[in-house]
Amino acid sequence: MGVTINFATLLFYLLIPYSIIFGGMKMEDKKSSAPFNGFNPLRSISIGMMHLETSHPVERYIFPNQDGTFAGRGINYYLSLTGGGGISTYLDFNFDIRSNTVEGFRFKKGSLSLQTESVSLEFGRNNIWLGNAHYGSLLLSNNAEPYTLIRFRTEKPFRVPYIGKFDYTLFHGWPRNFNIIGHQLSYYPVSWFEFNIKQTVTYTGTYTFNEYLKMFTGREANVPGRVGSTDSRASFEIAANLIFLSDLLPSLKNARFYMEYAGEDLYAIWQKPDKVLEKDLWVGPFGFQLLDTALSTGIRMNFENSDFIIEYAQNYKTHYLFYDPYNGGRPYNFNWYRHHSQPPFVNNNAILGHHMGTAAEMFTILLSHSFSEFNASIIASRRHRWNIGLDQIYTHKIGTAERQDSFSGIFGYNYNNFILSLIIILNSYNNLDINETPVLNEPVPGITAKESIVGFVITFEF
Repeated sequence: MGVTINFATLLFYLLIPYSIIFGGMKMEDKKSSAPFNGFNPLRSISIGMMHLETSHPVERYIFPNQDGTFAGRGINYYLSLTGGGGISTYLDFNFDIRSNTVEGFRFKKGSLSLQTESVSLEFGRNNIWLGNAHYGSLLLSNNAEPYTLIRFRTEKPFRVPYIGKFDYTLFHGWPRNFNIIGHQLSYYPVSWFEFNIKQTVTYTGTYTFNEYLKMFTGREANVPGRVGSTDSRASFEIAANLIFLSDLLPSLKNARFYMEYAGEDLYAIWQKPDKVLEKDLWVGPFGFQLLDTALSTGIRMNFENSDFIIEYAQNYKTHYLFYDPYNGGRPYNFNWYRHHSQPPFVNNNAILGHHMGTAAEMFTILLSHSFSEFNASIIASRRHRWNIGLDQIYTHKIGTAERQDSFSGIFGYNYNNFILSLIIILNSYNNLDINETPVLNEPVPGITAKESIVGFVITFEF
């Protein structure tokens, strides 16, 4: 991962206009590219129009993984201006100014980066995506409004003799209602395999340096009124290039499998006990275990002119690796993205993590293909969101779930410096969730809704 966000080349696949204004996929976080000198006042201009027709009671539709971009009922207009510059490889800056029907011109994203060949430091307004998944990240994504942040990271892996290569990222951000601090350590024992350890902590108080260390370890996470009055999430992730598939499929350029196991809570031998877990019990090989777990997995296959992605994620059902502290009495959880003493994991009414929400699961398939100047992508997904509360987490019965079936088609045409795109999104809801709060689910049995979003985007690149 790198520090420089080059808005003209950052976009996933060939869907440049779709990724600038609308969409539903990960924006690739590129490392620094070739040296650049000077100032480019405009790298691209995008204008777009979207029409939202819906029977859903919520007034706005938030486009997944698009920096909190939304559409209101009726016609919506959008404008995006990107630019930037730099001095050699040591200084780089980028900006993205946007306007829409509801909000006037504003500084949406931008950053100033200082960097060497080995490390970089970024300050600006941005989002951070943690993980290999492309349609949703459990810990942190670009689903919500960007926020002020500072980030340090390695620009190329550093080698530890006899062990392997590593990358490291450390950041601090200031969303609207809380602060967030997080880090990720990536380990590459061989060229085709990656192992990641990730953690984010949100807090609202003021802490000393030693107390920040306690945040990361969770030592007092169960002691009310202490440093533990924070909201922490952590995960382990593996990713592997499936190079052997190229022998079976000659047209396959690369295939990558990834899986993430995450937790909203922690049981650790070094923690001070709480009312539920009052045991000094060593669990697992390292004395700790994630609680209130979630899982995300997927595979991405790249062919000559096509790409195929299939992903699954869920955060409503717990799977313990080593020890079940509840003896099977708590199979479900509803804690993801919310905490009893901290603001929800939300910025400007959009979740900073996976857009599927709380107590949810989601299955997604994406297929894209390029025909010379023409390209097309199809995204199909099904999402369930349960109303899980204290009455359900200690039983083996959960109630009705809202089901959302979503279909998106994005069709683009490249002509010289212009990119023209048509966007169609069709959503249907069964057992409609009537609660507008992103982390509270209230599905109503038998209530249905449909919505359609149709529009176009024209992008000109300088």
